[in-house]
Amino acid sequence: MDYKTNNKSLETIISIDEAKQHLRIFDDFDNDLILNQIEAATQWAEAFTHRKLLPTDIHGYQETVSKGEVIFLPFGDISNAEVKASGVVITDGFKVNEFNNSIRFENSYFDVEVKYTVGFSDVSEVPAPIKQAVLLIVGNLYENREDTVMGVNAAMIPFGSKNLLTTYRLFEG
Repeated sequence: MDYKTNNKSLETIISIDEAKQHLRIFDDFDNDLILNQIEAATQWAEAFTHRKLLPTDIHGYQETVSKGEVIFLPFGDISNAEVKASGVVITDGFKVNEFNNSIRFENSYFDVEVKYTVGFSDVSEVPAPIKQAVLLIVGNLYENREDTVMGVNAAMIPFGSKNLLTTYRLFEG
């Protein structure tokens, strides 16, 4: 199944004020830079975890679906699933498994479209470890604005962003 993202939430999982407090920034001079870094950090966290963090509509399409076929629906816990076959909404002949985010088709169909929503319902539902990981990434982006730094020994933080995000990482299938 091919997928595309529609209607992504315009909210951010951490506010500019939270990021500035984390960075210990007290003026507004770098606000645009920090907002861009929040967006970049969030996209990195989404890519690492294979999930959308805020409400996002997903549209999937597959030319044909065979009887008994199971299709994995990526990007996180699903809600509001709608299935169309040949342009007509179908309400039976398939079963949505919200435990493993898949659909099992009980019949064969052509021109199958699946529309569903993923992501935590709002910012307050995003777990603290994910927010903290995004803050760590923002801090790294803010502090290191170039790809390389000369004359500095660097070390990864043992309990860094990847460790915080790993618990929320999805694996296909």
